[in-house]
Amino acid sequence: MTIETNKQKNTHEIIYAILKLRYKPYILGGLAFLTILFGTYGFIEKGGHPISSILNSIKMFGLDYPSLWSETNWQIILAVFFAISTISFVAIVLLIKNSYDKYKVYNIFDKNHNVVFGLGEVSLSFLNSYSQKNGQPGVVIIESDLNNLNLEEFRKKGMGVFVGDALKDRTLEKLNFKTMQNAVIALGNDRINIELAKKLIDLYEERKIENTIKLIVHIQNRDLDILFHQQFILPDKDKKLKIDIKTFSFFQEVAYDLFENHSVDGDTNKFIETSEDLCSVLIGDGELVYNIIYQMAQISHLPNENVHTVFIVDKDAENLIIKIKKHLYYIEDNFPTFKLKAKKIDSDNLEFFNDKIWEKKNIANIIIAYDNEATNLDLAVELFNRTYLGKSVDDIEMPKILFAIYDQQLLAKIVNKETGTFKNFYAFGNSDNVLSSNNLIGEEKYLLAKLIHFGYGDMYNPDVFAYDEKETNKKWFLVEKYSDKLSSIAQAYHINLKLKSMGLKMEKVSHVSISKKELLIANRDILLEVLEADRKRLGIGEEALKEYSKELGKFWAGNSYEVKYFPKAFNTLFEKMIRMEHNRWNAYHYLNGWKYSKIKNKNKKEHDCLLPLKDFNKANLQITVIYDIYSFIYLPNYLAEACYKIVSFKKIHNS
Repeated sequence: MTIETNKQKNTHEIIYAILKLRYKPYILGGLAFLTILFGTYGFIEKGGHPISSILNSIKMFGLDYPSLWSETNWQIILAVFFAISTISFVAIVLLIKNSYDKYKVYNIFDKNHNVVFGLGEVSLSFLNSYSQKNGQPGVVIIESDLNNLNLEEFRKKGMGVFVGDALKDRTLEKLNFKTMQNAVIALGNDRINIELAKKLIDLYEERKIENTIKLIVHIQNRDLDILFHQQFILPDKDKKLKIDIKTFSFFQEVAYDLFENHSVDGDTNKFIETSEDLCSVLIGDGELVYNIIYQMAQISHLPNENVHTVFIVDKDAENLIIKIKKHLYYIEDNFPTFKLKAKKIDSDNLEFFNDKIWEKKNIANIIIAYDNEATNLDLAVELFNRTYLGKSVDDIEMPKILFAIYDQQLLAKIVNKETGTFKNFYAFGNSDNVLSSNNLIGEEKYLLAKLIHFGYGDMYNPDVFAYDEKETNKKWFLVEKYSDKLSSIAQAYHINLKLKSMGLKMEKVSHVSISKKELLIANRDILLEVLEADRKRLGIGEEALKEYSKELGKFWAGNSYEVKYFPKAFNTLFEKMIRMEHNRWNAYHYLNGWKYSKIKNKNKKEHDCLLPLKDFNKANLQITVIYDIYSFIYLPNYLAEACYKIVSFKKIHNS
């Protein structure tokens, strides 16, 4: 049966390829030529003018034929035959093409698959990087524009194409949620994308689908993004809804990519190992600047609470900072170690390159982030030539210079591999990377976030390593925990800096070369070695932590409980790691519009833990510190499950 089905499929594809690609233009052109040739000759024989004879021949394609007996001769009759043949051939090809398109779509729908709504720039980057080989799910593209020139390219690649309005019920009814894994929604308009996402959610709920799907929704406006998440978690939603939501914008993904590859505190450990203040210089005035500041404010939290000042450089820097603060709910009192300062200088003037800001000794990164990549490239080159070229290390300590390039992939590779003159320059933000299928639907960050989320509220178990997808998803998809889920995703982006704070980093390993159990043991050993002395000094060893965690169950059940440990000072690395995580948690919530309240109300975005740890003077607040401990003590478990090995980080200092 399978062999026969495959033969039918191959035959269908061969016929389609022949008619659609190889012979169709020649057959169609030949029939049309013969129609006009015999028609023109026939009408001239009947006494017609050459031009009118040609026009009368062309009219035949519109089914405008002369009277069969009184106005024809054998040439015209032959022309009519060829005209009918031309029209019939087009109709047959269209019928076969449409039938093939439907066959392809429904064939993909029968198996695990992904759906892409819209065929704009975002979707093109995603699809160009997507491979259906090696068991990867097939793709169905739903596009309303029949004349989109990219449709044919993806048909050739074996992707299904469905031409229709994605917002119409008749189109959505054809979807197969039972085999759908991911849906990328990028129709070019935020409100339309949100409307379609909500329609899909409602349809999923209406059909009582049991399997998990993920919606990747393109939303550029951050306020609409927040509103969408708030509407999604309304309390009347079905608590068993197994839908993951990832909202993204291009510049948001660029900012994530930037700090995944370049540490927010620079390449050295000089800030992490001291209390020295640091600064970054951010040049730009558009959406990318907003997204970079948002990400920096989330992750720029170091063990010694170093103050990180970000200089916003622009000719209208004061007004730009006002807009940034409003956009990001930034209130300075809520961010004691993250400061924004305006630096009003115009990059069009020579004074820009001679400014004293470039001579600062504590610059972690200079980031050039205009929305226009040509501006970024020109400015990076000029900054090097006018400011740093010919300067010795004693004159100016040249910092790392990062500049955004979106489409010049080859140029970005050349810059990033340069070890000579431009060795301190790095390009980031290439669209082929940040909008790739691996990035947008990749499960690695989500897996880490799920594991982080799963650990909350549970008794400490350092030996757990087996990922129980059913149990993890059960907790992950509780709607009342939706805000915690988003917080867990944000926490996953801070793992690199936590590891660096302990002199560690993570390296990807093959699941074939080492088992996850062996990986967990190795990861635990290296983390225990780093923290062992501190934990002994504080009396918070493995058994003590287990006993402490047992109090959580009593706390959440409303029973009597005891706070077994709370940091009285922050002298050891272990204590500083706790404080660092809590500061990060505070920053994430403030950036997303949360406020402090003595009474926690998640629907109103109010939380009683939005205080510095030094102000945790009540037991119900102090007991929650165990979650901050979990954020780094469980890293061996999270990373082993994602096939990462924890290794020592070679400490490099500029001297």
